[in-house]
Amino acid sequence: MVQIQSTCSSCRTELDLTIADLLILTPVAIEVPDTAEDVETDAEADLRPRLVHGCAECGETTVRHIEWRMAKLLQAHGVAALPDLELEPAVEQHPENPPTGPALTADEAIDLHDLLERADWFDELVAAGPTAA
Repeated sequence: MVQIQSTCSSCRTELDLTIADLLILTPVAIEVPDTAEDVETDAEADLRPRLVHGCAECGETTVRHIEWRMAKLLQAHGVAALPDLELEPAVEQHPENPPTGPALTADEAIDLHDLLERADWFDELVAAGPTAA
């Protein structure tokens, strides 16, 4: 059985953890480097995997960045890995979640109301054709 030692970031207790106590959060938007020196620039430092574990003493959760080499080693020993959703966009691009545009003004809302009261509003919409996005 593999034992991992870590320190709680809240109470500073030295912890002896097992594989089941750990979770790795990996960024999915970048290419995983083969060597440690591939990701040592300041701009990419926050794109490293994060190791997550709880503390049995205080109950707090510790989250810290680790090197890719360590993440690969822990995964090889059975530590579960999930995509790091904090690095992903909050809303996925999807037709049901279109990008927001400018808000309607009061005049535009009145014009829309007047247009929708007419019986031929749909024919006029079809005749206008698609708009450029």
